[in-house]
Amino acid sequence: MDYKVLKTIGKLTSRNGEEMSWDAVVFDFDGVLTDSEPLHHATLQRVVAEKGMSISWEEYCSGYMGFDDRQAFETCFANHGVSLDEATLQACIREKAGLFSVLAEESDIQPFPGVVEFIGALRDAGLPMALCSGALLSDVMPFLRKFGIREAFSAISTAEDVSHSKPSPEPYLHALASLSGVLDHPLLPKRCVAFEDTQEGMVSAEKAGLQVIAVLHQNQNVNFSPRLTTLNGFEGFSVEALQALSCTMESDA
Repeated sequence: MDYKVLKTIGKLTSRNGEEMSWDAVVFDFDGVLTDSEPLHHATLQRVVAEKGMSISWEEYCSGYMGFDDRQAFETCFANHGVSLDEATLQACIREKAGLFSVLAEESDIQPFPGVVEFIGALRDAGLPMALCSGALLSDVMPFLRKFGIREAFSAISTAEDVSHSKPSPEPYLHALASLSGVLDHPLLPKRCVAFEDTQEGMVSAEKAGLQVIAVLHQNQNVNFSPRLTTLNGFEGFSVEALQALSCTMESDA
């Protein structure tokens, strides 16, 4: 796919007439907006258990976090020495998606503290936002609707949209290309910032040319030095604080 993400035209202006320093903000979903990983683990485990395999929560956290469904099933089958053809893989992905959709609607999973308010403040400031997730669209939409933030994102990029998942740059390049299309002007990746929580996601965003802010709600140990800063959550983090971080990039603009 040819992603035409070129230079932006001028600087954006907020609804209050203030100049915006970033051209766009891109959020990862799981681990940044909310924690639906327990549901992913439960549904993954249910599918592989039918085939005589098992993934403990500890194994999932250490070896599967940040994977899309394809990577998760491929890793599980390989770890258990079981062959996996494409037809079986697709059947497993479909079964997990169906189970996840049911559990997601029934769950009481909440957004991380402060993130809905922060997204609302960005929207009020007129800053375009996109979502870039390795999950399926059907996995994220129930939560976006529940949290009341679906309309905040002008573009959503999920597993179905790309051939290669994170840490490939393709997901973030696709997200920016989609957002550029909605805005009707191209975006310069280095003037866009990504909020990520995993090593794979941060590498993906950085390879695509975006600036990276690590969001480590659970104090994960992520070794990624190019990140602009690290947040332990969104409570107390403001649009003004985000704009201040862009000052470190002005010399490159």
